[in-house]
Amino acid sequence: MRKVISSLLQGCLWTLGYLCAASDVSLAQVTSDGTVNTQVSQSGNEARITGGETRENNLFHSFQDFSVETGNQAFFDNAQNIENIFSRVTGGNISQIDGLIQANGSASLYLVNPAGIIFGKNASLDIGGSFFGSTANGILFENGEFSATDLDNPPLLTINAPIGLNLRNNNAEIVNLSQYESESQETIFDFNIPNPVGLMVKEGKSITLNAGNISFDGGLATAPGGRINLEATGNIEIIGDEQVSSLIRANSLNTFSLEGNGGAINLIATGGNITISDANLSSGSNSGNDSGGNIMINAPEFTNLTNSFIDSSTNSSTGGGGDVIINAGSSIRLEDTRIDAANFGDGRSGDVTITALNQGSIELIGTEVEQLDIFNDSDDVLDAAEAVIFVDAFGGEGAESQTGGELTIEGGSIKIDNYNLISQVNEFSNDEFDPNPNLNTQGNAGDIFITGDSIAINNSSLVTGTLGNGNAGNIELNATNDITLSNGTSLNTRTISFGDAGIIQIEANSLTLDNSSIEASNLPPELDFALGELEIFAGSINFDLAENLILQNDSTISAIANGDANGGNIDIGATFIVAFPAENIGNDIIASATGGQGGLINIEAESIFGIQENDPPLPFSNDINANSDVDGLDGTISITASNVNIIQGVVELASSVINTNELADLSCSPDNTKDSTLTIKNNIRNPPGITQPFNSEIVYINGKIVPIQANIEDNSITEQYNNKIIPAQGVVVKENGQIALVAYPTPDTVPPNVYESINCQK
Repeated sequence: MRKVISSLLQGCLWTLGYLCAASDVSLAQVTSDGTVNTQVSQSGNEARITGGETRENNLFHSFQDFSVETGNQAFFDNAQNIENIFSRVTGGNISQIDGLIQANGSASLYLVNPAGIIFGKNASLDIGGSFFGSTANGILFENGEFSATDLDNPPLLTINAPIGLNLRNNNAEIVNLSQYESESQETIFDFNIPNPVGLMVKEGKSITLNAGNISFDGGLATAPGGRINLEATGNIEIIGDEQVSSLIRANSLNTFSLEGNGGAINLIATGGNITISDANLSSGSNSGNDSGGNIMINAPEFTNLTNSFIDSSTNSSTGGGGDVIINAGSSIRLEDTRIDAANFGDGRSGDVTITALNQGSIELIGTEVEQLDIFNDSDDVLDAAEAVIFVDAFGGEGAESQTGGELTIEGGSIKIDNYNLISQVNEFSNDEFDPNPNLNTQGNAGDIFITGDSIAINNSSLVTGTLGNGNAGNIELNATNDITLSNGTSLNTRTISFGDAGIIQIEANSLTLDNSSIEASNLPPELDFALGELEIFAGSINFDLAENLILQNDSTISAIANGDANGGNIDIGATFIVAFPAENIGNDIIASATGGQGGLINIEAESIFGIQENDPPLPFSNDINANSDVDGLDGTISITASNVNIIQGVVELASSVINTNELADLSCSPDNTKDSTLTIKNNIRNPPGITQPFNSEIVYINGKIVPIQANIEDNSITEQYNNKIIPAQGVVVKENGQIALVAYPTPDTVPPNVYESINCQK
């Protein structure tokens, strides 16, 4: 079973740049402004806060300054029945917190300072409730506002619950640098959370930071089983470095006696961008019956995640992994970032949704790619994989409804480069003596949906498979324009046990496969069981293309079945289907079977070039095949193509009767004629029939190998026309009298003497 491994590096010095960021930073003390009877008494390193104004279970405090130096603490000595402490800072100085903020009982604490708040490296919380830090102008209630900027009017003191914060577009920022290490044995042993913890609240409580800009510069925040909300009218930055990974954690407790769901993490920048670099966001659960928490990242402009780990996974029998939702208006970029919404128990995985809301661009980029064995999840390489999105699951015996999660990507221009997208059900049994471990795994894989204006996928894997007894998921790609799969890209929906492969559906203007594969197969290994009365199928592959399907550099489309399973169906609709010359295994379309029924291949196109039906498939050949190794069980191949030869075109016949005498007059005498020959050779097989068009294979001209797409006039291949089929559009006459076809229009370029030469006239 894959284990999620994350290391927390130590060390990040307190940054003097923040200490000296503005001349109005107050480092001295906690002082009252005298408006609501707040009393502050200093004893040693403790500022004890009493008094204030009480309205039932709400307590109001007002401060001129509120800063806590390193090693000091601010202690709210409130009554035990207080539920909320509303505190405002009115003096115009930034609150610098590098010590402890403490309160009695289970009270939640609101700290509002419009001038800004900076949490230093040693900042920590010891409160029973939730913590709210904000640079808003005040706290909003139904009947008015507890304002930190308008002191001319008496402050509104109410028993109502707050309804929001008065946050303007120009509000100050909140900076969190806290790397506080808890000395509590409870934190060390009972939480699945390592030190340091940074700003931390009790189990099930929340941390909310609300400001103009919010920056975590090596800082951490921890709310086990609770919520962490970062809400900014400007930008949000979560930045780590080589010494420390910034963490935002809402993991559930991990004890034998106390269980709970993972918390939630929300990063919302209503007017700016979100940048996450060298950081971990975790909301998972490790309890047996609960779910991982959801993670939402939402920005109106761009969202950029680099070298980070977004984890909402769980280890649950009945709960599921949390959902990960990433939205942005203009663009989204993930570079070397791992997203894991998996379930390591036998419950359902979470879902991952990535959306560029205004048809913006989406890029998933891996800079260092490791070749993953995607059907061996115990591989240690998967543990360390960075450029990957997991919505996979580990099924258990009897968990037939368990599924992997769904992965949805939607935007304008979509680029996936060196990434792995995996929704798969993995083997459950770890017993090395179990002869058929996959039989203990139940459940169906989830689906992958990608929709955009254009889709380019390079050296990547999209997988919806099962390693056990269940059906694979579906893969759907939809593009307004073109889809390109290149450099070893694999779209794969595969089962290796009792279960059908899924459906791969592609709709686009054109589809190009360049050294890539699309597979919907059932490929069980040698197992000690028989299918019996079960009827198992490979999956289906459906292409709905407005224009072309291009196959090159040994690309394959396959719906193959091993054992007693039946081959799948392949349905292709396109205008032109072009297969370039085979380099090795060939560009093949295969729906074969070994012990079952061969599949069905249905192709509808105006014209098909460079590929044909061969049984069996040939080496160095482009093949279409749906056979079975069992006699009488071959599949069906149906090819419907237009009768119009688009290379030769339609020739309009003359209506006049040919005068044979005139024809004879134009014939050449024996003295003026030479033997004329046309010789065409290729490197695979004999040329097509005289009525068939030439295919896109290598030919020999004047004893030299010249691809069809080359410029025949000078026998050279230009980079501009490489791997393109270009019809002749004109004729030129060389100085030596030779006639050459060229790929550009040439009106009036054939002089009259050429025709005279053709008619044997001098």
